[in-house]
Amino acid sequence: MKPNKNLYLIALSYKKADVEIRGKYAFFPSKVKSFVMAAKKYNIKSMYVLSTCNRTEFYAFAEDPKDMISLYASEHALGSVKELEEHVEVLQGREVVEHLIRVAAGLESQILGDFEIVSQIKIWFGRFQKQGCINVYLERMISSAIQISKKVKNNTDQPDDPYRTCQLEIF
Repeated sequence: MKPNKNLYLIALSYKKADVEIRGKYAFFPSKVKSFVMAAKKYNIKSMYVLSTCNRTEFYAFAEDPKDMISLYASEHALGSVKELEEHVEVLQGREVVEHLIRVAAGLESQILGDFEIVSQIKIWFGRFQKQGCINVYLERMISSAIQISKKVKNNTDQPDDPYRTCQLEIF
């Protein structure tokens, strides 16, 4: 059974936005419940937001990624829809899954190989799961990304100095 909507990711990160822009679109735990409620106006029922100091990523099954941008900018941000559109990366389908795997494996971090992101993924997953908006597809995608990140961590020579760039082996 396939979902009747497409999987999209709206990603705002240090790669395309400076700290001031990221600050305007930061997502806080206190906003989860109202965000999920507001998403119903856009017919978005299955979603997940990952928010850290270097990224805010909105994963959802939606008809159109512009609905996700509108929801995010108009309901829970200090910036405009237009400004957000200028700074986000939009991914769809398989690219979304691959991106989350790269994030969980620390390959999208400013410090290559930073595995702290895994605990943040788990925490944000729990917040959205409590609201009943994680469908089986999102749950599987997030769980798989976490499992793959464990394999990467266990099969990678990690330097003693966590700030030193390390090479990662992906099997």
